[in-house]
Amino acid sequence: MTPVRKGAVAVLIVFLLSRALCFLAGVRFDPTPLPFYWQYIEPDLLREDLLRSLAHLHGQPPLFNLFLGVVLKVFPGREELAFSGAFRVLGLLVTLGGYALMIRLGASTRAATLAAGMFAISPANILYENWLFYPIPVAFLLVAAALCLHRFLLHRAALDALFFFLVTACVSLTWSFFHLLWLLASLVLLVGVLRSARRKLVLAALAPLLLACLWYGKNLVMHGQFSASAWMGMNFARIATIQIPKPERQALVDSGELTPLAMIHPFSPLRAYEELIEKPPHTGLPLLDRERKKSGADNLHHLAYIEISRGYARDALSLVTRHPSAYARGIRNSFLLFFRPSDDYDQVAENRRRLGGWPRLYDFVVLGQILNQPPNFDLDTHESSGYLARMVFSLGLLWMVAYSMSIRWAWRIWRRSGRGSRRALADRITLGWMGGNLVYVFLVGNLTEFGENQRFRFVVDPFVWVFLAVHVSSWLSPSRIQSKG
Repeated sequence: MTPVRKGAVAVLIVFLLSRALCFLAGVRFDPTPLPFYWQYIEPDLLREDLLRSLAHLHGQPPLFNLFLGVVLKVFPGREELAFSGAFRVLGLLVTLGGYALMIRLGASTRAATLAAGMFAISPANILYENWLFYPIPVAFLLVAAALCLHRFLLHRAALDALFFFLVTACVSLTWSFFHLLWLLASLVLLVGVLRSARRKLVLAALAPLLLACLWYGKNLVMHGQFSASAWMGMNFARIATIQIPKPERQALVDSGELTPLAMIHPFSPLRAYEELIEKPPHTGLPLLDRERKKSGADNLHHLAYIEISRGYARDALSLVTRHPSAYARGIRNSFLLFFRPSDDYDQVAENRRRLGGWPRLYDFVVLGQILNQPPNFDLDTHESSGYLARMVFSLGLLWMVAYSMSIRWAWRIWRRSGRGSRRALADRITLGWMGGNLVYVFLVGNLTEFGENQRFRFVVDPFVWVFLAVHVSSWLSPSRIQSKG
């Protein structure tokens, strides 16, 4: 058996043993988000009215809800087992895919095995793998996209380029955070660097881009908004409008600078807006007409939320131009939250508790989190110098350094991406694309959202481990990666 295969077997053993130990510790797959989360079409519609509900969905791209609906239809009564099995497989594929990516990009077998093993046993990976939400699927798709890209760059086969763009289109159609512009940017950057393969890249990208554009176009025709999600205004309000204390907001409302919407927290129940909006007429579609789901949760797919979100967007944009200090405060808080350990997140708190002291040990030793805070801490509190100090020392300080170094190294590599052998070119462009994703998540996530930033970061954490493995290998044996600069 070759050293590379031995390393893969070692990573597999670490993964399986860690999952067995977690099971013995009481960690179980959490399917409870299905009837409650805003992002999901409620289960009865997923089972009985899937295609029509997907066609009129405005708050989310369609693929994850499509996955939920297919599982509910194909495995009636056993959906929890099916979800759990699918997420276990995806967690394994993310880990082994990350290992394969490290090896392909020049990391030594030892460095790749260690890095992939450390990712496998990370609390965030374990917890998100046991949570019915899309971070693990998106992380898998991004790793798969990087592998497809490297394979295309190495062999220049049109089929590999098609797979790359199909996978990235799936990312865009799974999570609205990865906007259509992100997909287009990948094509533009690759065409700019690989001019000899320009025609092949454009042809490969046509169908995937068309699929993504069809979803955006559908929302434009049906809901008057060319986007993957109509909730952007509510998200933006959380980082801008809501950062102003209520008394100050009320004064701005009284002066007419903001509308009364500014006094209502985004994503509130529909009844909170009754005096501010005129409810749209019934459409006959349960997805758009129900105010509450059968579980009792609020149905944010109600048609009224489109106009509500637009109102929040107008207030937030007005606030950013007239009172930029509030937006700056929101950005600062987002950056503080971004580098907290991804496992330090209230939606996975129960399984985190079952892991005992492992998250605290890992977060301290590996990520560099000095102070431990409750997973559901709130940054929107009274501030003092002591408050800011506690927040800084509750970050994963070592991970912040690793993330920053990965971006820096990716930039150095990308600047030299047009030179060298085909193998060197493939490595450089793939690493550059990965680094671009780190920058994208860092900037877009923290400039447009506040509240779940450490969850956003998780999907590109495998890339940081890849950079660490490749970079450490270059330190220990410069000749291995001399061509990468």
